[in-house]
Amino acid sequence: CGDPDVEIIEFRKRYATSRTPDSSLFDGARALLEEARAAGAGTAICSNKPQALCEKVLADLDMLHLFDVVVGGQASHAPKPAPDLLQLCLMQLGASPSECLYVGDSELDHQVATQLNMSFIHVEHGYGDCVDGLPVFHRARSLDDLTPVMLKWCGPERRKARVPRRR
Repeated sequence: CGDPDVEIIEFRKRYATSRTPDSSLFDGARALLEEARAAGAGTAICSNKPQALCEKVLADLDMLHLFDVVVGGQASHAPKPAPDLLQLCLMQLGASPSECLYVGDSELDHQVATQLNMSFIHVEHGYGDCVDGLPVFHRARSLDDLTPVMLKWCGPERRKARVPRRR
């Protein structure tokens, strides 16, 4: 191990030049997003991963078109758990926290959603840590488990207005 600042720069250079393998996509992710969008839901990503790398990964996986908004880490906004990136994401969506579900896999995700009073769904796999004991809207063991919850949320009785689509 060397200087972490130097190593993260090297890691991000390699990340930017390596193709994201299709196998990195969680089972059911593409189908979930397609169903949510067909139901009229706006979709967004809010990540601490640098903006360019978020967009690169989604482009590599041919998924960029499945998101209305992609907000990645940027120098002008504090990273999660500060609410800055999520507030930017909501502003770009034209949505309020009460109109949205935050799907995440870590305590950090839970913290940022809680700060904005956003309903949080904990996906029990992924990169993050456990949020056992913390209040959540739903706990999903898999993306297949998440699909009916999201589709119900997206239903016409819940949705107040359609989110404008990215062109």
